[in-house]
Amino acid sequence: MRYSRAMGSIGVVRGICHALVGVGVVGLMSMLGCGGSDGPKRYELSDGTRVEVDANGGVALRTAEGRALAGLAPRGPVLRRFEPNVRMLQGFFTFRRRELEEVVLDRFEGSRLEDGRVVLRWASSTDDAT
Repeated sequence: MRYSRAMGSIGVVRGICHALVGVGVVGLMSMLGCGGSDGPKRYELSDGTRVEVDANGGVALRTAEGRALAGLAPRGPVLRRFEPNVRMLQGFFTFRRRELEEVVLDRFEGSRLEDGRVVLRWASSTDDAT
């Protein structure tokens, strides 16, 4: 199975942005890409938020004063595609996923500041994701 850049980016952007910093405070994107491994990087966003990305893909968000806001362990996103199956029997719902396909983006390939957003580049070591 092959995943497009857009598919990988959309889910990860939504998950990271909404879970970590709330709607629209900072744009963190994760997308597939190529390139060598970067060392530790520090970025400052337009609102003063500091984004620190370590060499393994761990992310820390800090206020302009240095207070910790949130952080992510250096673990890549997982892309999943499935067919949802919902059944109702006498008022009870059963939720199942059929035809589950999964690709783990386990190789961190670096980060960069682009258009005011920090972009994290992840890829799959199994080369199922492009």
